[in-house]
Amino acid sequence: SDALAARYPQFRVDRSMIAVSEDDAGILYPETCVRAFLEGARAAKAELRYGESAQEWTCGPEGVRVGTARERYSGGALVLTAGSGMSELVAELRAHLRVERQVVAHFAPASEHAALELRRFPIFCLEEPNGAFYYGFPDLGSGCKIARHHGGATGEPDDLSRQPMEADIAEIRGF
Repeated sequence: SDALAARYPQFRVDRSMIAVSEDDAGILYPETCVRAFLEGARAAKAELRYGESAQEWTCGPEGVRVGTARERYSGGALVLTAGSGMSELVAELRAHLRVERQVVAHFAPASEHAALELRRFPIFCLEEPNGAFYYGFPDLGSGCKIARHHGGATGEPDDLSRQPMEADIAEIRGF
């Protein structure tokens, strides 16, 4: 904890905690990553369809078939990604997939903004003695991003609130 405080005085952790520094850690920007994956798929001759959800799919010796409300498609391969509606599309996965509500907060620094910028404030993960696991990112222009990893309500995608509640923010702020 002393070495952590010396290197990053923004952190105040209990003396019993151990810090690990990963100098090769980095940040991925999801929108940029998705764009790159889509461009790679297009380059590999994939047909991308937007605004229509897969309702059913089958796989057999003749290839794959996918049905949407708009049309039926066939091809040599199908990529399924684990989104919030995956258990509806793949019944065999229903028992293994859960949708968990996750709240992310961005906090404007109270002072010393420069001390929270990328070069001076690391990406971090911290597990508290009670098992609660938090993570955060430096201020990349919209405040420091801080969230609890897991511990949110689980349920059906359409039933979970997508709005942060005062209690959510209070918990993260308390951390």
